[in-house]
Amino acid sequence: MNLIPYTPAAPPPVEDQVAEAMLRNVNEELPRRVGVHREGYRLFWESPCTPDAVLASMGDKAQAVLACAGENVDHISRLAAIVGKPLSDFLPAEFWVPRRAFIAGPNGTMTLAAPADGCDAWGRALVTP
Repeated sequence: MNLIPYTPAAPPPVEDQVAEAMLRNVNEELPRRVGVHREGYRLFWESPCTPDAVLASMGDKAQAVLACAGENVDHISRLAAIVGKPLSDFLPAEFWVPRRAFIAGPNGTMTLAAPADGCDAWGRALVTP
């Protein structure tokens, strides 16, 4: 027994439901991918330990990890281009440009170039009093 009579709306056609699910999935993936990349960038460049120590800890997996990060940025850039936007609309440069240059080593290892003058081990400008 209903207090207010109503007729429920018919569910949308299956093709509309499928299209909506696909659109939703595409739109949810980009922010997830951007968030994963930002978090990885912060972990590497803003952790309490130096980026040099992180690379040393990765050992022979460092080049693969950094290559995956680069592929992620490239993919985000290609997705942005599909809709006529630049990478920076989704992932600002401060989340993908390395603060220090990477140097590939033997057997998959990676090191960093010395910090620029006036910068600390994380590539941040030193504050002078």
